[in-house]
Amino acid sequence: MAEYLANYTILDTVTVQPGYMRNAIIVLCSTIPSFIPNSFILYVCFKKGMITGQFKASIAIMTICNLYSALYAVLFHLFYIFVNFTNTPVDFYLCSFLRRFAITSNCPSIYGCLIVAIDRFFVVCLNRPFPLMYHLILQIPLLTMPVWILITHMTSTKITMEDICGPTLKTELKDIPTWFLFKHARKMTAMGIRNDENEVSSKKKMTVGMIFQCLLPICTQLPMAGTALFYWRGVFVPQLVWDCNNVVFYIGLTLNPVITVIFVRQFRQAALKILTMSYLKTKVTTIQPSQLSTQRLQLQ
Repeated sequence: MAEYLANYTILDTVTVQPGYMRNAIIVLCSTIPSFIPNSFILYVCFKKGMITGQFKASIAIMTICNLYSALYAVLFHLFYIFVNFTNTPVDFYLCSFLRRFAITSNCPSIYGCLIVAIDRFFVVCLNRPFPLMYHLILQIPLLTMPVWILITHMTSTKITMEDICGPTLKTELKDIPTWFLFKHARKMTAMGIRNDENEVSSKKKMTVGMIFQCLLPICTQLPMAGTALFYWRGVFVPQLVWDCNNVVFYIGLTLNPVITVIFVRQFRQAALKILTMSYLKTKVTTIQPSQLSTQRLQLQ
């Protein structure tokens, strides 16, 4: 269905489709909750003395990537809602760029999982640190491909239906972190390092969490990609299926930091510490003055 629009008149401005409103609301409801756990992860990462482990940099970068993907998804759909309610015409190429960029903005959240996988491979298996500079350098080749695809799409002289409706059939989704683990599974097993039981248990939990985070892109994005392939081949897809795919697709931005809190001990302890401090603060502020004076008299 890669139909060229050579026989159609391309208008300078277009109006958005009102029927997408339901999907926009579902995406917003699925994405907005992700700001809470991701913001918590960044808070404990950058608060002095709370997180001092070797995985701090990779988790912070992955969380920033998650927040970026979530923020653009929210802004993109808020823009759609505003344009829909005001019936404002939008420039065709601006609309195409925003739609293409929305697809590209999902890449950082996937590459963030890859960075965590590489970081834990170096620390757990090789017993070597993975400096912050390496993290930043690794971002360059990872982001080059989606940026190059975006530029080639926007500078192409051929306008197809996919420029309006989304990705083409040739778009291939690969779960890079899982491929990395599969490729180095034997080496990771052979190069295990002997540590005390607590450290081994902690690293095992972090590795399990890393595997879950690597599988998360497959579980959340494969349903949407599969449904899109059926749709572009002319198969009717019920609206309920699209709604479920949108929820699953964007709920991964919330589950990713939750997995970090559950499987990484320092983040789990930080969460319990903050919750305990909040509980104690609430408990102290609820003591009545009369109770304090009675306690002082009893002590005297």
